[in-house]
Amino acid sequence: MRKKVVCVRSLVIGEGRPKICVPLVAENRTELAAELTALKGVPFDLVEWRADYFKDLAVPDGMEEAARRIRETIGNAPVLFTLRTRNEGGLFLAGKGNARYEEVLLHAASLAETDLVDVELFTAGEEAAHLTEKIRKCGCAVIGSSHDFAVTPSVEEMRGRLIRMQQAGMDITKLAVTPVCRLDVIRLMEATAEMEAYYADRPFITMSMGSLGSISRVSGSLTGSAVTFGTVHAASAPGQLPARELVGILELLRI
Repeated sequence: MRKKVVCVRSLVIGEGRPKICVPLVAENRTELAAELTALKGVPFDLVEWRADYFKDLAVPDGMEEAARRIRETIGNAPVLFTLRTRNEGGLFLAGKGNARYEEVLLHAASLAETDLVDVELFTAGEEAAHLTEKIRKCGCAVIGSSHDFAVTPSVEEMRGRLIRMQQAGMDITKLAVTPVCRLDVIRLMEATAEMEAYYADRPFITMSMGSLGSISRVSGSLTGSAVTFGTVHAASAPGQLPARELVGILELLRI
């Protein structure tokens, strides 16, 4: 199936080698400054601001100030805003009806510094397509996401989640699962390769988490996963590899 690519600033996601995304997991402005300093000289394509870690998010102008600092440091690289909920392995409590979750995402999408916004498929629920549309009207692309920190579902279930995110209009889809054995990792890679060959009409991201699933984070050239996450300061999910090593591995495998 012919897939469209997603162009964000000068980055094209969905062609060439898998892109490297570096997470920022600072709890406050001081830690954020340290994380941004650590990015100097590190190869990456985009950054993910894990705002659920950021305790100053509710401080007046806290989001705006942090977003400005990130943009000043990374230049033209895209910024992905992620507010990971507790149900999906993060720290944010979505609350009844998810009103606060949507409010924060739309506020982030309204900022000139934000390029992509993560929307959790199951947290958004029936409002997934509507929330996606509102974020896109703000000028941001949407990465739909689904995380399973307990098991690796069946190939059919994993494929189905990615297809549901496509149907909701999300520009990029993302699935992260947890393996308990080697066959789980292979099953995730099988679902990824099938998605690439038969179902995906847009870029998608998959990964098997933890050290057992690390191979899935560098296999995108084979399976079709368009982005991988690499660490500089601290990991945002189990099994992430150092960004400095990732770029060499990805280039070698692509060649």
